[in-house]
Amino acid sequence: MSSRHLLTGLALIALLMPAGTAWAGAAVGDPCTRESFFIAHVCQGGSKDGQQCTVVPTSVTPCVFSTSDCPGGTCVIDYTSKKEIKAKLSLMVDDNVSKWGAPQRTLGRAFTFLLCVKKQGEQSCFTETYQEPQPSDAIDLLPFFADVTEDKLAGVSLVGDTQQQQQFLLQNWQFFVLDGSPNPEGGLAQELRDLFKVTGVPVITDIGEPESIFVDDHTGDLTGTVLRVDIKLRFVDQ
Repeated sequence: MSSRHLLTGLALIALLMPAGTAWAGAAVGDPCTRESFFIAHVCQGGSKDGQQCTVVPTSVTPCVFSTSDCPGGTCVIDYTSKKEIKAKLSLMVDDNVSKWGAPQRTLGRAFTFLLCVKKQGEQSCFTETYQEPQPSDAIDLLPFFADVTEDKLAGVSLVGDTQQQQQFLLQNWQFFVLDGSPNPEGGLAQELRDLFKVTGVPVITDIGEPESIFVDDHTGDLTGTVLRVDIKLRFVDQ
């Protein structure tokens, strides 16, 4: 994948958006803010049932919203899929990508995620890889990409208990748009729409139990660090 895809798929979330998070960087914003900023809402009940509405966070811990758009009703997320979709997400960051052959020579950093879902018992997997940008392609991205390293993978502490790691993941990923919030109609979103026969864009709605989290830290060698976790997805009208 080109570094220009990285521009839309990862880095603009951190560089241009006031909420959201990059896959492998430190958290930006919080789930409450991301929900209000990125996710479409509609009125449920009341005189404006089914009409679009906007929520404003009045508290983020815990998340509390206010709205004046739905007299007699509530403002809810406009999901286009009926049920949550269970998925397995694997993230791989390698600080020392090399050519095939010897001697091994570093070509910079790359980041890959692998998403596997099941429909009617049949498994489908999708993968995307983002390469470190060159100055001629996206010089403004270099400060951001410098923060996407194996020891900062997804904002998750590589040491510590899985309960703490789960909280990191919820903080970073809940209501995150899989293809990146500036690029909600990307290739991954389209493949998932085609598979599940729905409209909208896929967002992460929840993180699996702590025991589903697996981290293999390879910051001390020439191979990549891996994070694997169970997630849940739904589609939303973006």
